[in-house]
Amino acid sequence: MKKALIIALVLGLVAGALSAPAAAKKKKKKAKPRVVEGTYDQPAIGIGGVVSSSANGGAIEVPLLPKEKYVSVEITDDSGTDVYASLSQDTDTSTPSWEIFAGICGATEAPIEVTPGLPVRITVTAGPGSEHPSCAGVATAGTIKATVSTRP
Repeated sequence: MKKALIIALVLGLVAGALSAPAAAKKKKKKAKPRVVEGTYDQPAIGIGGVVSSSANGGAIEVPLLPKEKYVSVEITDDSGTDVYASLSQDTDTSTPSWEIFAGICGATEAPIEVTPGLPVRITVTAGPGSEHPSCAGVATAGTIKATVSTRP
């Protein structure tokens, strides 16, 4: 009986030792892009390039995790037209406003690099912005879809 118990114990230790290297060889999973959606119902009044508070109903804030460095945005307005929006972050805390780093018409063409860990504010403007004067859609209400990722 003791001999069988010792043999079972030794076999268990050997099996555990053999499985540990196999577990160590497993590759880390690649981080999947994360999608954040929000709605707007009161686009910022005036000319594009003005950062609105997300509390005003014309913007959403997308929180970023420390390793998330890229954002892609798609806006679907109820009017059916492409509308102007600005993307901003509070990268300079010594100023009272957020710093705009991109202007888009309907969607980003490619992922845009952002400062990791800081929220991104997407502000939809009622009229076109200076970066996209041909973005003639008049914003009404709609959905903002932001995809954040660690890679472009």
